[in-house]
Amino acid sequence: MGLLRGPIHCIVSECGRKVTTRCPLTRQYIVRVQDIARGAIFVIREEDLDMPAWVVAIVIAAALSSSWNVRAQTKDVTRSVLSPNNPIVLVDSTGKAVARPLNESLVLVTVSVGVTAPALIQPIYGPDGREESALATWRAGGSALFTSPDCTAGAHVFVSSNAGLRASAQVRTPAGVMLYVGAVGAATTVAIHSILYDNGCAAVSVQQNGLVPVLATVNLDTAYTPPLSFQ
Repeated sequence: MGLLRGPIHCIVSECGRKVTTRCPLTRQYIVRVQDIARGAIFVIREEDLDMPAWVVAIVIAAALSSSWNVRAQTKDVTRSVLSPNNPIVLVDSTGKAVARPLNESLVLVTVSVGVTAPALIQPIYGPDGREESALATWRAGGSALFTSPDCTAGAHVFVSSNAGLRASAQVRTPAGVMLYVGAVGAATTVAIHSILYDNGCAAVSVQQNGLVPVLATVNLDTAYTPPLSFQ
């Protein structure tokens, strides 16, 4: 077949895993690789390249096959990490599984059999104000509304804006961050006489709509002690 001299224009068509080659009677050498999603054109420019055409073909084909294998291995690793058999979970400081992540700051906590509720987490910050690596804690800043005047009875929370998730609220108290878990069902209008915030209980008198009654209350700091991390 002889040697190729001058510029070699290697036109590569990726159409599959099987590698085939042919050498036309020109200075273009065509390499076909079957069933790979994209196509490409490789141009090798050498003023005086003494190399058999079949060697050029094998080198290019090997490079493409290696590239395909790397992409395939990457996909396999991704599938393995995200597989239902290898779920990502949020664990507390004791290593106990706490919740399933919905996104980087919203997790789904199992409150009791058949009852799950969304809860928010946030980073832990060091003395310099920077986020600590791989450590999180429970977020607060929400509110719970009560029919009693002292935030002790008739707790309600606003319905969730996240479709398919229970209503919930997280409030910081002296005992820890409390998760108020709302019941399933339609929102109603309720006569509210106090509201619990992070800074305490405030007496009010208002007819508030968009509420559901609280089904359960969980002290997140004692039930699932921070720091938290994804594993």
